[in-house]
Amino acid sequence: MQKDDFKQFFQDQFKALNQGVHRQQEDDATRITSEMMIDGAPLINFQLVAKLFRGRPLEIKDTPFVSIAEISARAPETVTDHQRCNAPGRSILYASNNLSTVFSELNAQKGQQIQVLEFESRPSLSVQALWIGAVDHYRRHGEFPRLMRPQTQNALQGLTTRGGAVSTSQREYEMLLDAFLSHVFRAEELQKSIYSIYKLTSILAEVFFDNAPTLEAIMYPSVGHLGGWNIAIKPDLLDQKFNVLSIEVHQVEEDLGYGIYRTKRQARAKSIENGMIGW
Repeated sequence: MQKDDFKQFFQDQFKALNQGVHRQQEDDATRITSEMMIDGAPLINFQLVAKLFRGRPLEIKDTPFVSIAEISARAPETVTDHQRCNAPGRSILYASNNLSTVFSELNAQKGQQIQVLEFESRPSLSVQALWIGAVDHYRRHGEFPRLMRPQTQNALQGLTTRGGAVSTSQREYEMLLDAFLSHVFRAEELQKSIYSIYKLTSILAEVFFDNAPTLEAIMYPSVGHLGGWNIAIKPDLLDQKFNVLSIEVHQVEEDLGYGIYRTKRQARAKSIENGMIGW
């Protein structure tokens, strides 16, 4: 695809989404289109400075899960539908940058008990990630999300301020690409819609992971919580590059609306050893 054609290309993509063709066409066709669209997207090698949170509602009242595996990524054989960043049969660990985003993403209900895994990246270990929406966030707010170290922020800022080495058309393409991906990954999955946004985003994520073997995670803006961020991580990285900080059970006392929840911590794990949780 010629860079001069990028404006029409993205217009066609928006039109395709609005018309719902992505549910009608074959996955391979969508994949080819996706590979064309994300050609040249930059990877960001960064260290997270924020803690991450993953939540799972309890299946039995007052009965917390007793292993990290139960609250971690779903086993591939149990994934039977398209999710935000994984297709059926593929496992991904989802997490968020704060508890409010976790509760909003889960559409937490009054009285619900949610077990929360809190973890952070190990010192000196970086995670190679594609950060969808970082450039768009900078364009809109004049700063990058405060989830990365200053060195990464400086590197990212270079993407928006490069001079003569990169043409104006190329810079515009990269900004529009990130804005488009942000729009797609923020879109809600509507059960009665004639198209599946999850099908599109899962194929996009699959293309990213398959075309960049060193890619370990994808950051993207939250759908459920304005301003929140989610991360989709290859499931084996939890043991390899992250430390578990705590595991707690929170009960939702009230959903006040607008992503504001009144919650109460009901339990905190006393021990975490060899993947097992002691209460």
